[in-house]
Amino acid sequence: ASLLDERGVCAGEAREGYAVLTPQPGWAEQNPMDWLRASAAAVRRLLSETRVDPRRVAGAALTSAAHIGVLLDDRNQPVRPAILWNDQRTVAEVADLEREAGGEILRTTCQAVSTGWTLAHLLWVRRREPEAWRRVRRILLSKDFLLYELTGVAATDPATAVSSQLWDVAAGCWSARLCGLAGVNPDLLPPVMPATAVAGGLTAAAAQNLELPAGLPVVVGTLDSATELLAAGLTEPGASLVRLATAGGVERVVAGPVPDRRRITYPHAANPAWYCQAGTSTCAAAVQWGRQVFGGGDRPCSYDDWNAEAARVPAGSEGVLFHPYLAGERAPYWDPNLRASFTGLALGHGRGHLARAIYEGTAFSIRQALSVLPETT
Repeated sequence: ASLLDERGVCAGEAREGYAVLTPQPGWAEQNPMDWLRASAAAVRRLLSETRVDPRRVAGAALTSAAHIGVLLDDRNQPVRPAILWNDQRTVAEVADLEREAGGEILRTTCQAVSTGWTLAHLLWVRRREPEAWRRVRRILLSKDFLLYELTGVAATDPATAVSSQLWDVAAGCWSARLCGLAGVNPDLLPPVMPATAVAGGLTAAAAQNLELPAGLPVVVGTLDSATELLAAGLTEPGASLVRLATAGGVERVVAGPVPDRRRITYPHAANPAWYCQAGTSTCAAAVQWGRQVFGGGDRPCSYDDWNAEAARVPAGSEGVLFHPYLAGERAPYWDPNLRASFTGLALGHGRGHLARAIYEGTAFSIRQALSVLPETT
């Protein structure tokens, strides 16, 4: 949770964690109710630490990672955990979708079929968990689940709609054809509004939970990557940024959609621009993994100690290379079966070499992702 002043300057921030569930190798899920608890706790801590009068808050906006579907029952409760963007369970579903309509899906949605998209996730649930699927009465994306819980309004924005791989970019509507591939009734999906639109006001219950005024305007918001570009002031074609987060990525603003199966293409929050994105699946996630695995004992070593050990090793990690495919890989391979590895290890290498190799391997992976972005706009 971040508090911004009228100029967009950050006046404070607070965070609250929640678990990633991995019931089987290659799976990644989260409990949507954990998002609610964490967001409320983070907002309350933010207000407490900044000592801002909640009555001075003018509004709230939402952002989240892309293509994370939330399946709700007739009481608007999740019927199962939400499948995350880095989940790799849908290999068979992706193969079937590619064989049946791969080119059509790319043309319609600007995205190639892969294990990260909501379309494949929904097909998996319908096939593998029919009891849960029969209970579904509403489908929202992660950000929009929070929006619904805060305001009682079901809505999404264009970029988030595109991230579902169910949105027809040219027609500007939910695609009956693509919904049919997953067995989804389009009526289960939310209306699409501009990212900057006010969806509604905080309900009394949500206001009490967040310790904010009831009726506070809540803006629809958009994807994390689209928000990053907007926050950095990058709205003109050709502008680019590098993102270092759980996943690493590069983004470039373009004048219009330029679909390519090696990258992601989304509408920018600043219409009518679009942007292309390419990234590696594990960036900060690889560092966190290294700290936990090589940190010693039950607790990971601190970032300060980890970085200090990496800094004592020369560039190139004295021959140690790290391939950062801990969760398969996105651009440019889009291969869920790629796996991470260290090579070049010898008896003289230590934890510092591994630490530096993780940083360097991730950097090289981001550099490789940059190669698939369009050169011109």
